[in-house]
Amino acid sequence: PLIDGIYLTREAFDVVRLGSIAILCIIRLVTLRLYLQSYLGTAGKQFEAMKREPGRISVLSLQHKIRSVYQYLFAGGLQYIAPIILLFCWALLAYIAGGYSFHNLKLSSSIGPTYAWGANA
Repeated sequence: PLIDGIYLTREAFDVVRLGSIAILCIIRLVTLRLYLQSYLGTAGKQFEAMKREPGRISVLSLQHKIRSVYQYLFAGGLQYIAPIILLFCWALLAYIAGGYSFHNLKLSSSIGPTYAWGANA
């Protein structure tokens, strides 16, 4: 029960579920900049680790280490963004195909056999 004897109808549950997926996708997109910035920070950490090593640092090895981080940035960003876009598109497709609307959310005061958890309806 949502609140003492009040249940969500099946349509309302689906709309709330799809809306929460959309909100979580937006939150994840907002945190994209922090994710990519923390990934780019690994180049600085690698540089600091190389400075602590004994001996001289070869310019080519330094360039190679930093270049490898920046070359993989696109792949890392794509791995972060692609699931978000796919999940959002699937949720939008389910929303459109199901004919749901945020304006017609209804609550039910009793639970029927089609709304019972685990019922074969």
